[in-house]
Amino acid sequence: MVKANGKAAAWLILIGGALVLALGGVSRAAEPKPLVVGHLGEWTGPAGRTCGPLGDAVILYINEIVNKEKGGIPYKDTKTGESGRVKVKLLYADCRYELPLFKSAYRDFVDKGMVLVHTTASPAIEGLKKDYKRDKIPCFMSTANTVGMWPPEWVMGIAPTFADDLGLCADWLKKNWKESRPPRVALMYYDGPLGRSMLWGGVDYLKAKGIEIVADEPVAPMPVDMTSQLLRVQQAKADWILVLCTGSQSAVIRKDMKRLGMQTPFLQISGTDAQEMMALAGDAAEGMFYQIGYPTSWDEEKYPGVKWINESYRKYMRGKPGYDVDQRPLPDMVWWLGWIMGNYIEEVLRLSLEVVPPDKLTGKDVMEQGFFRINDFRFPGLGTSPGMGLKYIPWKDHRGTRHGVIHQIKAMRDNMITGWEETPLILPPWMNEKK
Repeated sequence: MVKANGKAAAWLILIGGALVLALGGVSRAAEPKPLVVGHLGEWTGPAGRTCGPLGDAVILYINEIVNKEKGGIPYKDTKTGESGRVKVKLLYADCRYELPLFKSAYRDFVDKGMVLVHTTASPAIEGLKKDYKRDKIPCFMSTANTVGMWPPEWVMGIAPTFADDLGLCADWLKKNWKESRPPRVALMYYDGPLGRSMLWGGVDYLKAKGIEIVADEPVAPMPVDMTSQLLRVQQAKADWILVLCTGSQSAVIRKDMKRLGMQTPFLQISGTDAQEMMALAGDAAEGMFYQIGYPTSWDEEKYPGVKWINESYRKYMRGKPGYDVDQRPLPDMVWWLGWIMGNYIEEVLRLSLEVVPPDKLTGKDVMEQGFFRINDFRFPGLGTSPGMGLKYIPWKDHRGTRHGVIHQIKAMRDNMITGWEETPLILPPWMNEKK
């Protein structure tokens, strides 16, 4: 009898174990499908050197920090009330800065259930703006394209527009101008949506500030020699050169300036940083100014966020093609920006999932419950004060933040020469016409 009962107990244990495994299998099968996010990137083409590292960092942040380290983004099951985590499936494509490729990749991502798309490419911002609106898919941009921002629709920013950046630099220039005559500036910019973005409202702002524009020089996407343009700038007797180019373009300009012996102050209003310029232009980068919304990448002791970004770069990029971490232990600011963008994407999705379960989440939900509920969100440890984080005014102002810092490369090191300055709001002409 004891043996019989023992056998029965053993069978019960086996049956119970089988039920546990079966139920466990059902539980695993019921886990939500990953949230689909797209990255319209460029690793080759004219913007590949500037935009490629940003894409690398976004992909790493989502895969290594969000999915592996944290196990996904938290949510609450509306049926059971239990908490869980959902992973993010990041789709990406190298679109080579070509609009047809951006359009093709975007449509493929939409067909695969994408709820949020990210890009740093102005052609993808301007050329697909109507698509985002039609499909109700928010586009999170890590560029500052003016056309994408105005009127505010389904493109969401993280920074002032390029026109605002030009205004900030103009304000700083005028504030420090000592002569009785008006300052004279030359404009040099990427000959395409990126560079021309600063002109929409920016030119009128310069004129209203009493700044004379004495030269206007578009720059080819992949320039080889800028001698002719620079000689025209020199002949126009410009006091400053204000630039909106990729780092690769600006490196060519700086090298040619050095060869020509030009000492005209050079201020890049956005689009590059000290690390990239020193890598591409060498000692020709010395003395140049640039504006960006972040502190110096050297100061790991003062800014814990800087330390985390730099350590992550050294951890994940060592041995990767195109990265020599031993020779360049600090990342370009574009890699920084990609890491920060990954953090922002995580926060927008986290807020969305507080309200809508993952299996029901749409692009419209991400816009309304994610972007529009974000309130002064700041990447930790970068020295920004309360009020300087991400925040949007629904359908009125989608820029995200409104501050910048002017830096200078001195003794081949990055130096902040201003504090955090608020940019002016510069609307493009078509917005002023609507008033």
